[in-house]
Amino acid sequence: MKQWKKLSVALLGVSLIGVLTACGTSSERSSEDNLELTVWTFTDELSTMINEYYLPAHESLDYEIKIVEIPSDQFETKLDPVLGTRNAPDVIALESAFVKKYVESGLMADLGEYGLEEAASDTYLYVKDVGTSREGTLHALAWQAAPGGFYYRASLAESLLGITDADQMQEQIADYEKFYEVAKEVKENSGGTVQMISSVQDLAKPFFGMRESGWVEDEKLIIDDKLHELMDISRRFVEEDLTKDTEGQSEAWFAGMNGETDFGYSLPTWGLHYWLKQNAASADGSRTTEGDWRMIQGPSSWFWGGNMDRCHGHLRNERRSGSADPISNY
Repeated sequence: MKQWKKLSVALLGVSLIGVLTACGTSSERSSEDNLELTVWTFTDELSTMINEYYLPAHESLDYEIKIVEIPSDQFETKLDPVLGTRNAPDVIALESAFVKKYVESGLMADLGEYGLEEAASDTYLYVKDVGTSREGTLHALAWQAAPGGFYYRASLAESLLGITDADQMQEQIADYEKFYEVAKEVKENSGGTVQMISSVQDLAKPFFGMRESGWVEDEKLIIDDKLHELMDISRRFVEEDLTKDTEGQSEAWFAGMNGETDFGYSLPTWGLHYWLKQNAASADGSRTTEGDWRMIQGPSSWFWGGNMDRCHGHLRNERRSGSADPISNY
């Protein structure tokens, strides 16, 4: 609360939340200190949790909470210059693309000192690993985990494959060889008008999740065998026209969510709310796929993102795990 401090971090998206380490304790504060907890975030999730849940349940706080929302593409450039100064925020949100930079910075607090390590004893291991330093210190935690799954069009599954049940669909694509065979069937039965996936990104994220090793171990670059498998199956999908070969998260990739030529997408749980629901209807409102999507685990277990709260830390090489049970009716 406005003291000379180190950094606290929270991620969103692998969203972790972290706390800055203060050099002085509360008993050392002067009367001039502003009793204000400053939170920097790049989504509205923290604002909602704090304003609608935390504050109503804690009406007698002796400090104010100030929430600053910064666009994600500006977050690092605004945060970096103030780190280690009195202008640094107390709590920050961190995204998976840059979480390691801050967790390994030495500027984040040890959450174990606040009893959070014990409180998180039943948290998924990979969630804690993301927020744990190389030295084994917990610096950030997430309030959610985000398992990945395969979202597919129910109407296309019925018309092209004769499948009307999510469990049956899961059985048909239970591994990537089966997924590949079904992709060929989708193309053939549609006369080449429907592709199984829009982008090889829909293969990449799950394969990253199946790795046994992280990118770096003992300061050496590691190319896990799963990455070789990813290259092989991606080549087959592109060469055989089983993908639209769009760029992931591009305009064309999103547009396929309201069209009739994309069978499915590999998305995390938050992808339903932030991407699929937002793009189920075309821009002109002339068509919609709302209500026609089903979610199953797909060929593998993986995750993409999740939210955490955290202080000082280093990102370990994490083994990604988890599963997504069949969910229907979107």
